[in-house]
Amino acid sequence: MELILAAINAKFIHSSLAIRCLKAAAGPWKDRIQTAEYTINQDPDFILDDLYQKQPRAVGFSCYLWNITLIEMLAENLKKLLPHLQIFLGVSPPFWHHLAAGRWRHYRKPCSSAHGSIFDPLSLWR
Repeated sequence: MELILAAINAKFIHSSLAIRCLKAAAGPWKDRIQTAEYTINQDPDFILDDLYQKQPRAVGFSCYLWNITLIEMLAENLKKLLPHLQIFLGVSPPFWHHLAAGRWRHYRKPCSSAHGSIFDPLSLWR
């Protein structure tokens, strides 16, 4: 799979609309995109292994304040397992400044954080 859009939800009954909308907006590229949903209560090693087994070229995480610690750990370990993996983050504008200042700046792919922005799958490989 080329690109995985991953969401880590608060509960199994929750579902991420964001990753579904991004995939739908990808037009002809949507066949190269897979969505993956987990919860913050799942074993992090299970999530890491599941993402690794898919061997993606890029992973996009839907980030929130309550899941960012888990996403940070997953992203760091995925980069160790798949050094050429591109990681990008989907965040709300107020949260973006917090991530840009931290250790994320070393390996994340810039991704627009503006509401209503257009998703361009090609930008992941430029």
